[in-house]
Amino acid sequence: MGGQESTALPPPASPNRAALSSLFIANSAEAVEVLSSGFMLQQATSCQTEQTGMAAGVFAGMLVGGGVSGALSDRIGCAAVLRWSLALTTVAHLASALAPDADSFVALRVLCGIGVGAATPPIFSLATALAPEGRSCSAVALVSTGWIAGSITTASAALLTLDNPSSVVPSFEFEATWRLFATALATVPALATAAVWAVDLSAPARHTHTHISGVPPPAEHSLVSMTANVATSHILPLSVAWFGLNFGSYGLSTWITPLLCTSGVSDPYLVALVYSIGAVPGSLATIVAIDAIGSRALLVGSMSGAAISAYALGAASGSGASQAMVISAAFGFSASSTAGWNCLNALSTTSIQPPIRATVFSLVASSGRIGSISAQLVNGALITDPEALLRVTSAVMVLGCASAIMVPTPRPASAVPHEHELKKP
Repeated sequence: MGGQESTALPPPASPNRAALSSLFIANSAEAVEVLSSGFMLQQATSCQTEQTGMAAGVFAGMLVGGGVSGALSDRIGCAAVLRWSLALTTVAHLASALAPDADSFVALRVLCGIGVGAATPPIFSLATALAPEGRSCSAVALVSTGWIAGSITTASAALLTLDNPSSVVPSFEFEATWRLFATALATVPALATAAVWAVDLSAPARHTHTHISGVPPPAEHSLVSMTANVATSHILPLSVAWFGLNFGSYGLSTWITPLLCTSGVSDPYLVALVYSIGAVPGSLATIVAIDAIGSRALLVGSMSGAAISAYALGAASGSGASQAMVISAAFGFSASSTAGWNCLNALSTTSIQPPIRATVFSLVASSGRIGSISAQLVNGALITDPEALLRVTSAVMVLGCASAIMVPTPRPASAVPHEHELKKP
């Protein structure tokens, strides 16, 4: 004004594509850790109790890791927590490929879970912070798509390296093919670790806790107070939604191979690969539509579709339907639940203020881990009755869907002033 030079800060820089790409790879590592156990259950042991422990171990670790990493990320920074968490995951995964028995294997899978569980809150907090203005939901959905890359990689590795479960003799011998499978998949967390250490994960100024005016980050008691303020309106309904989606999605994904075998599918690894590919249309749909439709509305619709698909899969399995019907229902569940994940990750970050975003994400994700562990126990007990298993899955996802309706709609990005707008010319 009046010939004086403007002191306004420039708009935030364009998103760091390299950083978002590294987060994509980091999320694919979580898929590898979660899904690989399911392919190794029948290869390593025939004991039902040991199989359940192997399936639940990674989720128990995720509950521990995710439970502490959110608050730690908000205190010391998301980048540091993410980098060291993925380093732990890589080491534990490699060690699990050499496990001499079921007990040591479960213990190492717990360590893998601690690593990827601790990585999850900073992944999606950073994805939101690094997103371009007005595109937070689609950026989170894009990073979430890393799960698909990890799941397809896992299913492809199983198809290429593992023997058909109907002909294999479960063993912890050193020559067992599941060890080659596990070793090959270690490249994914190793690549993710290298990627997040190699790139700059600094968020733009508008997402940092320190304002341009010099106001310091909120004190610890302020963070506790802010978290308490959103407990009823956001955390409780989000927690139930996380429980429902984790129970259904992780439960079915982990047990998909034994479930297909029980249902009489002749080539379970091939169908599991088709199941993984089913996630692609669900993810693409959310990337395109989530900012226009809204994460909450799309979450409710996708979880409803997943619940219907699970019920249909149970009916097809119980009636001796054709393999094509089983595959179609599994494909529908995969697409719908993947869309639900993209929306839930976006809703859990964009609806929460930046200073407590990772903390709240950690809390609601912990509820999801409990759902995942519960699913392993329930599915392990019901694996011989696929119809009952999938009815339970459908019912729990309906509960999560109903809870998602009660989550407040996130404020549009345009309604929240950015720091570069706080200082006038």
